[in-house]
Amino acid sequence: MDKDRWPGLKSIVRIESRTRDVKSGQIHKETRYYLSSLEADAQYINHSIRTHWSVENQLHCV
Repeated sequence: MDKDRWPGLKSIVRIESRTRDVKSGQIHKETRYYLSSLEADAQYINHSIRTHWSVENQLHCV
């Protein structure tokens, strides 16, 4: 990776999530990647991502 293109990059994060569809019972798997200026602290980054998505979900679920 060309680090000059990503000033301030301190961590690359991969989140794997699984959700179960309530009606069908089917399990959905999703992998998301993040580039972050946060230090590589898995607990802190996971908390930050969950907090962000919690806010996003509240904005879109009416």
